[in-house]
Amino acid sequence: MRAICNFKDQGFLKRLGVYGFEPLEKIILAALITMDPLLLIGKSGTGKTFLLNSISEALGLVHRHYNASLISFDDLVGFPYPDENKTSIRYMETPATVWGAESVLVDEISRCKPEHQNRLFSLVYERRIQGIPLEILRYRWAAMNPCGMDGDSDGDYLGSEPLDQALADRFGLIVQVADWQDLNKEDQLLVANPAGDGELSDDAGVLKGWLESTQKRFFQLVEECRPVIKAAVKGETPHNGIPIRHQCMLEYVIAAMKGLLNAGIRVSPRRARMISRSLIAGYILDGEQAKQETYRQILECSIPFAAWGASVDQNKIHAVHRLAWDAAFDKGDKAWIHKFHLETDPAKQIEMLFRNAPSKDAASMAVCEMLASQKHGDKPAIMALALYPAAAMGKTPIGSDAVNELGRIAQEILEVDGTVTWQVPNTASPAHHPEYTRYGKVIADLKGARQERAQQFFFWSIIKGIVYKDPVKVEQVLNECIKTVKREAKL
Repeated sequence: MRAICNFKDQGFLKRLGVYGFEPLEKIILAALITMDPLLLIGKSGTGKTFLLNSISEALGLVHRHYNASLISFDDLVGFPYPDENKTSIRYMETPATVWGAESVLVDEISRCKPEHQNRLFSLVYERRIQGIPLEILRYRWAAMNPCGMDGDSDGDYLGSEPLDQALADRFGLIVQVADWQDLNKEDQLLVANPAGDGELSDDAGVLKGWLESTQKRFFQLVEECRPVIKAAVKGETPHNGIPIRHQCMLEYVIAAMKGLLNAGIRVSPRRARMISRSLIAGYILDGEQAKQETYRQILECSIPFAAWGASVDQNKIHAVHRLAWDAAFDKGDKAWIHKFHLETDPAKQIEMLFRNAPSKDAASMAVCEMLASQKHGDKPAIMALALYPAAAMGKTPIGSDAVNELGRIAQEILEVDGTVTWQVPNTASPAHHPEYTRYGKVIADLKGARQERAQQFFFWSIIKGIVYKDPVKVEQVLNECIKTVKREAKL
């Protein structure tokens, strides 16, 4: 969205006469700093294409703008012809071919044919075409309309197809652009300015000069991460002089990746590196300090689901961010408790309690919070059965409050007593509860104390109405927790 810019002390984009992007400017600038691929998603007329073309003008880049719905392969590479020796193929370059481009914008990328998406894959991710490296290509950008969303009021954008997930996953940041109703009154007036069309985006080299120096700093900070990672892999403390900022950033990324997976939002391991790079760029933009809001915004824009039309519960992303931020930046007991909750494997949580709980109070609080937050699931029961016998003997690093809570749950299981009712068709035999047969098969394959424990656990589950999709796996988790407690408590 564009108008003439006559204001001072504005952001880089306003200096270019681009309006409505202020809330997203930090994300756009982060993509420029990292030079990772950027995807803009928004309704028609929201300024996606104009923004990216304006940036290329301001940076003085050799730029190519392709419409993916119309493009052919020859448009990208030129007409093929044999070399003089007729031993290889060359391509006849034109002003429109990609050779020699410093920035490329693939517009309407969701409208191109699947076979063209495959060719764009290497262009976007590898900076190659036909296996040939594009030596000076730095910026790869794309824009698309939402797929499966309303265009005007109740009609879809016909032809805007979900992006191939492998291609979408190559974009470092995926930004959903604001529509008219999301703009403030000032931006609406500036966009509506009838004199604002056709102007070149020229900020007298301000953005270009800033970006060149900022990218140098970015690569310095990227290199600073190497010794931090090397020390962490070896289980060592980073040497003096290595800033703690990198360690906290990396811990945030690891915690966020785990939190997303726990929330049912699976992103590729590759994305961890992209998030790290974007966070370093955000750190620079914030005056070399870590700001929680910037971390949240970058995490949100790192989730690629919108590119293939899938929705994600933003509340889940916000919750993941808060947990990851607290785990990375809180100190002492609080940081450990957050890391405890991020771990989803009960056996590993038990190891954490025994091996590195910072205090008995922290261990107790972590256990009590876990029992309260998951009181309707199987995890409290598994933890109670595993921990309570050792806790009652004073062999665990938890306090009396946690021991009492574990005991309350464990007693329900060990002294299970209740009435179960179920409905069956008139022609069926009412002899057994429907889950009894499934759980009975698991119990029958076990022996000794393990069998008795599984029987108590599954009978309690039937009374509570808890149904397990994979009872074999549940019993294995329970047994692993028991073994872990015995090993750690030296029972």
